[in-house]
Amino acid sequence: MARYGFGDIAFFLVGGYDLKGDITEITTDFEELLEETTVAGETAQTWATVGVRRGALSQNGFFNDTTGGLHDRLTANQGQEKVVCVAVAGNTAGRHVICFAGDLQTKYNRRPARGELHKASAEYIATGARADPLAVLLATLTARTDVTDSDTSSVDGLAASTGGRAYLQVTSITLGGYTNVAIKLRDSADNVSFADVTGGAFTAVTAIGAQALSIAGTIRRYVLVRQNFTGAGTGQTITYAVCLARN
Repeated sequence: MARYGFGDIAFFLVGGYDLKGDITEITTDFEELLEETTVAGETAQTWATVGVRRGALSQNGFFNDTTGGLHDRLTANQGQEKVVCVAVAGNTAGRHVICFAGDLQTKYNRRPARGELHKASAEYIATGARADPLAVLLATLTARTDVTDSDTSSVDGLAASTGGRAYLQVTSITLGGYTNVAIKLRDSADNVSFADVTGGAFTAVTAIGAQALSIAGTIRRYVLVRQNFTGAGTGQTITYAVCLARN
């Protein structure tokens, strides 16, 4: 098992914007809710999961009012749909990423103080949202210029699974005349023959932003990401990351 440090954090993406440059501390909490089930005649407490999980993410750092920076992202659409992905183990395919998606309750604090730079902190509470502490990075945060059916390298999930969640973060895009960019997941049992994952296609991309998908069916052992610029043009480029959490 590898160990990682704060310098290994590759990105802290909120809705397609990387806030890493303003953050000095990150804390995540995940909880599986239990109910006591001890009944008459039992001499030891028993507990059962109620099938509800919740998660929270908090950050501390510096106040930054740059367009698209920390202040902009944390004051935009508070309490509404957000997608957050934190690469804690580097920008390398197959490594762990922490992801949140849904109507995140966001508490944002600014703390001016004499003799210091202004500080800012935030807490995201996943109220009815998805919270995945052990997602993996499928497509690294990289600029891509390919046009038709460009595939990333595959990531070995070690076994097939039923259901999961996929996360897309687009940090920059220039269409150069193309209509949009189609991005989807493809899977394989043998790492040779790949097919589209049912429910694994993101909405066609035209701008910076983020999306999350719930996948109900089988996700086979090996998974990759395919992109395709739709239409025609020149000078096209897109920078994005895709993460996958299996059930």
